Amino acid sequence: IVGTTGLRDNAFQGTDDLMDIWPNPSTGIVNIRAKNSGVDRILIKGLSGTYHKEFDVRAQNGIKQNTVSLQAGIYICTAIAKDRTISVSKLIVLE
Repeated sequence: IVGTTGLRDNAFQGTDDLMDIWPNPSTGIVNIRAKNSGVDRILIKGLSGTYHKEFDVRAQNGIKQNTVSLQAGIYICTAIAKDRTISVSKLIVLE
């Protein structure tokens, strides 16, 4: 199944436990935490591919909480390990 983002909803099935994103949907302040020491970094991009933020989560054995301020829209949060995408989650920010 391909969603409106072009990402298959089950493309990374079984990896949802690699990061927490809350609240989701959000009103602009978002908390992101890597839950697995295998995650090196987390990227946040808009649906158009616009880069918004990157977090290096290796600093604390892969577990780090970050707060991000984002404008209204839909974002893709990608967990990266050893230069490979291992998890993708959608983030919705409301006005």
